[in-house]
Amino acid sequence: MRRLLSLLAMMAVALAAVGCPPTDYGTRCRFEGDTTTTCGTCIARACQAVVDECCGSFGCKERLSTLDRCSRGQGCDSLFANTVYLEDLSQCIKASCPSECP
Repeated sequence: MRRLLSLLAMMAVALAAVGCPPTDYGTRCRFEGDTTTTCGTCIARACQAVVDECCGSFGCKERLSTLDRCSRGQGCDSLFANTVYLEDLSQCIKASCPSECP
């Protein structure tokens, strides 16, 4: 029983670390800075639908740590460089938040 609880706890932590809690799949995907930083709030306002779509896609979701870095103001280059899985998100941020997310 303890082993099962430990395993469930580890799975919950791993899923939360990705940025999209299990209850948010297909709805609103939260990310760091989405309500607290200039870049993050701009992305949430202008590109939330693209973020949500990404959260529902395994290949894209696995790369959302670059969104967290970008939205915290630590640079968006690695997000913009990922043209395979994050292209739609990159294009939205570049078009909608160029001064907020350099």
